[in-house]
Formats: sequence, structure tokens, C-alpha cells
Amino acid sequence: METQFATTPFGRRPATLGQIVAQLQAGKAVETAGRPGSNQPAAVNKWALFRTLAEVKDRLGVSDRALSVLNALLSFHPETALSLPAGRPGASDLDAQEGAGQGVEPGASCDLTVFPSNKALCLRAHGMAETTLRRHLSALVEAGLIIRRDSPNGKRYARKDATGRERFSDAFGFDLTALVARAGEFSALADDIRRERRALMLTKERVSLHRRDISKLIACGLDEGFAGDWEAFRRRFMGLVTPLRRLKGQGALGQLEADLAGLHAEVAKVLETNINSVNMPANDSHNGRHQSNSNTQTLNDFEPASKEDGRQVDRAVAINEAEPAPTAQTVAEYPLGMVTQACPDIADYHA
Repeated sequence: METQFATTPFGRRPATLGQIVAQLQAGKAVETAGRPGSNQPAAVNKWALFRTLAEVKDRLGVSDRALSVLNALLSFHPETALSLPAGRPGASDLDAQEGAGQGVEPGASCDLTVFPSNKALCLRAHGMAETTLRRHLSALVEAGLIIRRDSPNGKRYARKDATGRERFSDAFGFDLTALVARAGEFSALADDIRRERRALMLTKERVSLHRRDISKLIACGLDEGFAGDWEAFRRRFMGLVTPLRRLKGQGALGQLEADLAGLHAEVAKVLETNINSVNMPANDSHNGRHQSNSNTQTLNDFEPASKEDGRQVDRAVAINEAEPAPTAQTVAEYPLGMVTQACPDIADYHA
């Protein structure tokens, strides 16, 4: 059995533990892909995977500029699907033996290695400076997203397969196998982020509802003159009115929600006690006081006039009045019943 070795960078660049772990993960993924009972995908859509990486980039410790470099690297791969050697149609142990005999490292996939020059990468990365490009390439390697497979002289190139197949016997550049090997990990991270984002959104909604309810309940208690330390409630509430953008994380928002929920319960309890003490009926008026009314007129007097009635009145005024109509102004309309309640003396004139 041939021993699998991890490749090291060319020149003065040191080999780090993260690079070695990424190569070992890629090798295991190649071995298990496509086997019965294995959860390792044999192929992934590279653009769907890239969108997932954009969601989890903060967890992986890579920047958006580094992802733009990764996008450029993916564009050099001719296929939309990134397929591991075991996941190719017709792949067999004979293919692996042929590759091993031609210098292909175990766990390495020439089909997933891209070898563009720095100049070509800079152009596809929207004119990024070469020094910036090298820095972001190093960040992608350190994050375990790509594997650097340097040639003996540090150049990037590929050598055609002598069997006549459309494959490379040797390829030196950037290996994308780690992306396929960690596709399940990236998907799980994205699911966690979506759950956290949804929980954060729901917490913010509850905080907003508590704030709205508390402020209006306190205002109601003050307007009605109910017994209670409303000023203390107001001060506590103002201490909890913190801009949500200043609160980072679910923990801070959860604590704020708990404090608001406690204050909400106290204010509601005081209001309930006052309401029960005065034994207010359920069908009281909008101002909270029950008012007896001996007027037996229909309740339609409290409904605002319809637009059709208004048009009929306008036509009658236009016929009966000869002088020009006054300029149009916004006039508040009040139901007749409300007017008779506010001015009882006018009832003598209301036939």
C-alpha cells in the first residue's frame, strides 16, 4: 500500500498544521465518496457551494475579498460540478492505480486542480493588485478552502495524460478538492446561521411588541388616573429603551426581552387591579367611564354620513344657493349623536 504524504509549499512559505489537516480531509473524502453508506457527496454544484460559503464566511474567518479570489479560481474550472475521482462516472480502482503510477498523489485530484497565473487571476478578480491577491490566496489556504500544490520550481502547469484521455497526469496549482470534502460542513454551518438569524429576528419582534404595549399601557394608566407608581414604571421603561442596533448577539437581546416582559407583567397587573376595583363593565365607552344615556334614538346617529348622502347634500346646496361656493377647505365631520351628547341643550332644537 502506498503511503499518502501531504504536500508542502514552494520556497520560504512554511507548512502549517491547517494545511496538512485540509489535505488529509481531502484524501479521506476521495476515499469515501460514492461508497455505500457514505454521506460524503461525490460532486457538488460549485456556484451553489460558493453561495453557501458567502453565508458562512464570518465563521470560516475569510473576507469578501478572499471570496472574490475564490470565485475567480472556480471560474477557471471548466465544469459546473466539482466531482471527486470516486464520483466520476466509470471511475474504478484501475483509474486510481493508473494515476498513482503516473505520479498523481493519493488523495489529490488533477481534475479539480486549477493552475492560472497570478496575472490571469488578477484580471478575473476585477483587477486586484497582485500583492493583495497573494495575501487572499494565503487566507484561503489557511482556512482550508483550497490546497496549494506547488511544482518543483513553483510554477503552475499541468501535464496531459499519456493514455489519450482528457485528463491530466500531473497538475500543479490550487486543488479544489477540499471544497467538495467539506461541503457537508459548510451546509451545516449555513443551517445554524439561518436558525440563529431567525431566532434573532423573532426576539427583536417580541422586544418591539413589549415596548409598544408597555408605553401605551403606562399612558392609559396616567390618563385614567389609576392608582400606581406610574412614574417609576416610566423611568424603568425609559432605561430599557436601547437602540437594538447596539445590542450584539442573542444573549443581550434575550436579556432585554426578559426585562421588558417582567415590566410588562407588572404594568398589566396594576391596570387589572384598578379595573377590577372600579368594576368597570365590558361595554364601556372609549374613555373608560360608563355613561348612561336616556336618549332612545337609533345608534345610526353615531355613524358618519355616507359619501352618497354627502353628494346629495352637496347637490341640494348647489341648487338652493345662488352665491358662489366657498373655497374648498378640510372640515372635520362629527356624527350627530356625538354632537348631541357634547351639547345636551341642542336636543331641544333637534326634532
